[in-house]
Amino acid sequence: MGRGVVKLGRRAGRAAGRTREIDPAHRRDGMGVGFIVLAVIVAAGAWWGAGGPVGHGLSAVVGSIVGVAGVLLPVVLLGVGVVLMTTEAHPEARPRIAVGTLLLLIGVLGLVHLFSGSPNDPAQWSEGGGAIGYLGGTPLASGLTEWVAVPVLVLLSGYAFLVLTATPVRAVPDRVRRLLGQPPLDSDTDDFDEDEDEYADGEDDLAADSPPVPLRRPSRRRQSARATDAEGDGEHAESPEAVEEPAGAPEPARKPRAKT
Repeated sequence: MGRGVVKLGRRAGRAAGRTREIDPAHRRDGMGVGFIVLAVIVAAGAWWGAGGPVGHGLSAVVGSIVGVAGVLLPVVLLGVGVVLMTTEAHPEARPRIAVGTLLLLIGVLGLVHLFSGSPNDPAQWSEGGGAIGYLGGTPLASGLTEWVAVPVLVLLSGYAFLVLTATPVRAVPDRVRRLLGQPPLDSDTDDFDEDEDEYADGEDDLAADSPPVPLRRPSRRRQSARATDAEGDGEHAESPEAVEEPAGAPEPARKPRAKT
């Protein structure tokens, strides 16, 4: 009996090690289904007090970690599961999403913990922001007072939201204008630049599509005329008449005639 259990465990371990051979799309769908199942279990324990010992225990753990925000956790888990099953993977965005989620949890749960009276007893953390809210809000409130801690946490939450949505601070005005149904501020300049680029691309395409113009060979008459002109110029240049005598040269003396 014991050997059979050991063999079954080995086979299960080998099968689990081969999960990398599964299509990445199926693995992503499996993760999405797992998040949805977890959302159902957490909702059963947090909303309806059901789920048996597992549901109650999971609800208690969630409450001690995120406090009263655990009521919204089933909705978050459901959304994550749906996104995983309906979108493609973007590995380059995972660090940004991880950092943004962590900062958002610290900022929001810290605010919740402060507005819940900043309970210090771990048994009462479920009534505030949980352990995360305690770590995010209590040190700031103790060292900088609540009047300073609240604006700091608000700014941290806003920055975390921008990181999650991949929105730079300089792009916030344009995003707000788009949400309000108004064109962005630099839309005219962008349209003008796009028109210039399209015009330049059109000229390049026309130049590439137009066939090369063949060079015409000069006719025989033109060739003979050019050859005649070249010969005439050569004779004119070599004729002795065309050579001018230098100015001031003495004339040759004439011989006297003999007398008869």
